[in-house]
Amino acid sequence: MYVANGVASAATQFADRTENAVIWNVGGNRIINFAGGIGVLNIGHCHPKVMAAAQAQVARLMYTCQTVIPYAGYVRVAEAAMCRLARAKGLILIACGFYGNTLRFLMPVTVEEEVLDEGLAIVEACLAELAA
Repeated sequence: MYVANGVASAATQFADRTENAVIWNVGGNRIINFAGGIGVLNIGHCHPKVMAAAQAQVARLMYTCQTVIPYAGYVRVAEAAMCRLARAKGLILIACGFYGNTLRFLMPVTVEEEVLDEGLAIVEACLAELAA
């Protein structure tokens, strides 16, 4: 293996390709992504509009940690999300410090309704099992 011993993962799947909220593993199996990278669950993998916007953003400013050196785009995006989505859909946007310490949901805006319904049914079943 060519990965450092300090890097570990309990995952037994290896991603081959992704699109929106779906991952296809190297065996060709379709998997709904509940544990993707930060932001992926909200916008989907490789959405063309997101890719174009990311290229434009990287040409101007690379991501910085908002708590170390703030940048105006962070506030503009949060404000736009609240104005366009939250009020219309009754959603809230919560930013927290440590990644992974909170179960958070923000309605995906690029995911097909049937994939979203399938994924939410799985979450509901898991939460029901935990509560039992």
